[in-house]
Amino acid sequence: SNVCPLLHLNVSGNPLGEEGGMVIADSMKTNTTLEELVVNNCGFPLTAMIAIANGIGSQGSDSVLRALEINRPIVPQYAPGEESLEHFSMLLGKIPPLSHLSFKYHTMLDSGARLFGQSLGKTDVMLSLNLECNKIGVAGAEALASYLIAQSRAGKNTLEVLCLSYNVVSDQGAIALADAIVENKSLRCLTLKSNSIAQAGLTAL
Repeated sequence: SNVCPLLHLNVSGNPLGEEGGMVIADSMKTNTTLEELVVNNCGFPLTAMIAIANGIGSQGSDSVLRALEINRPIVPQYAPGEESLEHFSMLLGKIPPLSHLSFKYHTMLDSGARLFGQSLGKTDVMLSLNLECNKIGVAGAEALASYLIAQSRAGKNTLEVLCLSYNVVSDQGAIALADAIVENKSLRCLTLKSNSIAQAGLTAL
């Protein structure tokens, strides 16, 4: 990677499968130049997803990766689950430059959103988090709202973009997020399209 320092790699929409995912995982163990990795809709099974997360994590503080986008990663015959999300959430704080994450279409539930909410507290550089098109409900929205409040009270206003469209946060989740943006002064963009939000949630926002 030092001979030809690639900074941005986007191989989205290719049927890379498990073998391709393992190649990416192995390359991330030694790459010292890549700043942005985008691998959407590549048919990765769970094994490849975990391997990619571990490959990135193995660099630790030597990593220069600042943006990671893995949307719609898993082929239909594999149940997405949230096991891989646990591995990716552990990258926060472990990879110092990592500031932009996108995990759309992961079938992420409230437990996955809680993982990210807890892990976000370990980093001071996260600027953008996209969790659209998942199954995040009230508890997940409340966990993310708690993170926003905690960061603000700790004087660490960092997250500027939070995308939660096409989830199921409903009125209660919207109210929790509304309480958070009263305190948090860094958030500039919050998307909540198609979340079953009615008058109470809208009024709170």
